[in-house]
Amino acid sequence: TVWGSGKPLRQFIYSVDLGELMIWAVEKYDDAPGALILSVAEKDEVSIGDVAKAIAKAMEFKGNLVFDTTKSDGQYKKTASNEKLVAAMKKTGADDFNF
Repeated sequence: TVWGSGKPLRQFIYSVDLGELMIWAVEKYDDAPGALILSVAEKDEVSIGDVAKAIAKAMEFKGNLVFDTTKSDGQYKKTASNEKLVAAMKKTGADDFNF
């Protein structure tokens, strides 16, 4: 059972990608003021429903995937922009990073 309708969108990043971005930020990022968000692009948002279906498929789940709409969906989007990250990576020549 998945709580909510499955419609809300979220951004996910592979742990190895995040680790590589953290190393890059420590070694190369020096554009001081402000925080740097290590995230995928907004266009890469995925619905909770699609994530639940992908997990069920990967785990070879044979049962019914039920979305419990009596439970709250929470915030529809929790988007974090990675524009500053992409611009900073271009400045350091690391613009070929593939999320």
